Amino acid sequence: MVWAVLLIVGIACVVAASLPNQYSSYSTILVQPQAVSKNIVTAGVGETDLTERLNIMTAEILSRSRLSKVIEEFDLYQEESKYMVRQDVIDIMINAVSIQPVVPELEQSQGMRRREAQINTFRIIFSYSDPRTAAEVANALANDFIEEHIKARVNQSQRSLDFMNTELERLAAQIESVEGQIAEIKAANRGSLPEDLPGNNNRVERLNNELAFAERTLADARSDEAFYRSQMSAAGLASAGDAATSPGRRLQILELLIAEYMSRGYTAKHPDVIQAQTEMANVRQGIKDGGENKEGRVNKSFAQQSVQAEIDRAQLRSSAAEEEIGRIRTRLTEVQDRLEQTPRVAERLEALDREYSHLFRSYQDFSGRRLEATTQAQLERRQLGEQLQILAQAFPASQPTSPNRPLIVILGFFFAFAIAGAAGIVIEASDNSIHTAHQIQAVIDAPILGSIPEIWLESDRSTQRRRIFRTAFGMVTVAFLFGVVSITSYWWVNGPMAESVVDVETTEAPAPSSAALPTVPGAAGN
Repeated sequence: MVWAVLLIVGIACVVAASLPNQYSSYSTILVQPQAVSKNIVTAGVGETDLTERLNIMTAEILSRSRLSKVIEEFDLYQEESKYMVRQDVIDIMINAVSIQPVVPELEQSQGMRRREAQINTFRIIFSYSDPRTAAEVANALANDFIEEHIKARVNQSQRSLDFMNTELERLAAQIESVEGQIAEIKAANRGSLPEDLPGNNNRVERLNNELAFAERTLADARSDEAFYRSQMSAAGLASAGDAATSPGRRLQILELLIAEYMSRGYTAKHPDVIQAQTEMANVRQGIKDGGENKEGRVNKSFAQQSVQAEIDRAQLRSSAAEEEIGRIRTRLTEVQDRLEQTPRVAERLEALDREYSHLFRSYQDFSGRRLEATTQAQLERRQLGEQLQILAQAFPASQPTSPNRPLIVILGFFFAFAIAGAAGIVIEASDNSIHTAHQIQAVIDAPILGSIPEIWLESDRSTQRRRIFRTAFGMVTVAFLFGVVSITSYWWVNGPMAESVVDVETTEAPAPSSAALPTVPGAAGN
């Protein structure tokens, strides 16, 4: 059991000494509020929870491309780079970097939890085998952190301004499109627009009145024409007699009769044809000598001529009235069609007007926001918004922060005693040899007559002392060898001056308060 304890504790000491020293350095950054009063201008980048912003910026700072440049700049992890790919080396550095908020001492003394405290300071911690390199890398990461913060705020404000400009251009194009649609509808529906509705109603009313007047005029003209025709008929019967015995009528009858003869196949020498032609010549001569005109109408008297003139005037008024009625009805149909189209045109224009009003209000709103975004972009370009400032530069650590060698050795002792005790119990339980009279009696099932005690001679005691001395000497020798191996391993891994690599300027730097810094995952704080 003692040998088990010695071996396990020795191995723990060698392992603790073989682990390389890790030095942690941190740079403290202060979050400064906006320099310009918020009553004058509000920053375009919202002041969200610091932890949330730290997570976002940490993801950007710890990007693989950025850390790869830092590794090349400071020649970090040269030994690991010999047998590991770059991605694995970057993963090692990611585990060595930690960004943690710092709880103010006043709020910490009051027992406030981190979520309840107002945190405006945080630290960038980096752990490395060389203290000076750790401090330089921590300062470089802090500077990158600040530059990234400024760049992120400027880019965000500029993207907001670009978004406003893009939206304004889009809204202006939509407003122009709606205006063009409104103009096209008005041009294609002249006279059918909502503003033309009162005028069209007045035109319909006026045209209806004109139509009624024209119809009355037509009725009067037709009535006059019928009246004068009746007068003409009376005058004609009194003066001309039967219309069937008139020369003109007789001439027409003879012409029809000759045509009928010719259709029957009579020639011009047929007696009936000759008689009809002779009678036609006589009638024509009689018309010429008797005073009929060329149209076959007998010259009228003065009374008949007066009545005929009135009939002609009535016909002219009737024709004019019919033309006027046709014109009015055509015009009335056009105006009524416009009135029927007006509701549809009004509906389309109303929809476009609503869209135009909405777009115009949005345009005015975005115009005001663009002005505000322009001011916010200028605020960020001049670095007058929320800014980060390095409150304390990182300095080389005077003592390694890891590994925790005392804890490793204590754990080694704990596991050694536990394993040794378990081994002793197992060996004792598995031992079947006989040591007492009761054991042999239980085995042979026979009574024991007597027991002879062990007799120790001086030679036996000398042999026992020599065996104890050899065992003790062996244990001391093994412990000494473990110590030599541990010191050699520590010397080989960390160098002879690893515990005192601190210059004068470093020793004068004030030690940071360990209470304000939580435990760093993967590397303990200074």
